[in-house]
Amino acid sequence: MSVSRGESTSIRATIVVINTLCRVHGVQQGSITIGCDWELALLTMFGDKDCLRVDNPSFDLLAAIHKMREKTRITWHTKHVEGYQDTMENLSQLDRWSLLNIEADGTAKRKLCQAPSLQRIYVVQDEPWSLWMGEQKIQKVREEVYH
Repeated sequence: MSVSRGESTSIRATIVVINTLCRVHGVQQGSITIGCDWELALLTMFGDKDCLRVDNPSFDLLAAIHKMREKTRITWHTKHVEGYQDTMENLSQLDRWSLLNIEADGTAKRKLCQAPSLQRIYVVQDEPWSLWMGEQKIQKVREEVYH
């Protein structure tokens, strides 16, 4: 199983914003907790970078996330948030993390509907390398290619 590009892009965007705020406001150290309803995404993006595999469909984004994290003095923490809680009858019983997750999922679904009409951006800042075939970026390298 691999981490989706949607999850990777969202968390990468969050890290970009946090790093920019730190740079603009001169924040030299601190800690941030990022919540996500997909544990595999958290483990892949915030775990040991040596576990990254080039055959992951989101390798470019995942490698960029690891590099971005290395460039800061921020300590990154993760929190797994239970997903699909928007089906509960009484949302007022949910904690802030769960409510924010419901809001983020709703926003992502709306953006996904717009995605087919948006221009594709294939260059990912801080990715360690990229592979192109003509005008097409290769986002996943098949295992037999590098063995």
